[in-house]
Amino acid sequence: SSSMGLAIGVIFAGTNDVSIAFTPQQTADSIAAWIRAQKQAGCIVAVGTMLSRASTGFGGSTMDALKDQLVPMIRQNAKAWGADMIFDFASIPVLGADSAYSNATYFQSDGTHPTIAGQNLMAGVASNEINRFFGNTATTPTVVTSTPYTQAVGDNYIRASTGASNIKLVDCTGYTTQRSIHNVSASAITV
Repeated sequence: SSSMGLAIGVIFAGTNDVSIAFTPQQTADSIAAWIRAQKQAGCIVAVGTMLSRASTGFGGSTMDALKDQLVPMIRQNAKAWGADMIFDFASIPVLGADSAYSNATYFQSDGTHPTIAGQNLMAGVASNEINRFFGNTATTPTVVTSTPYTQAVGDNYIRASTGASNIKLVDCTGYTTQRSIHNVSASAITV
């Protein structure tokens, strides 16, 4: 536990696990156990999804084939395991699509590690998800009374009242949760 405020645990694991000796299911089980331990310690927990990767791993499967098994497990189960946030790095096509590792703009020549450009994309996903997690709620919505209005990352709930007619949404890449816009005016709203 932290005496300095919030304690946040982040796990971005899996790629080395499935490359050495574990099945995607065993890797998912290990991630789930880590999440439970962090939650028991009082942490807010985030889990990142696996990126594309060159080479072969467990059982001689390609790393992308193993990723294609592990990522859905994380997406479908992380919340049930206790995670508060999912940093869905794999949702960015230039990082998570099969063979993305071959793109020298986003991956180093080893086909494993992201370049600075790739890391910046990952930082954006993590930042957006953190802002969303700590953003507004149904009981504390963003109230929009005039437009045009551009949704902010933390605008999980927007209450559009009289005068709101045009709302621009944020890029949804990396988000794993639903956002809501409630029209309480008598006017139509263009989104």
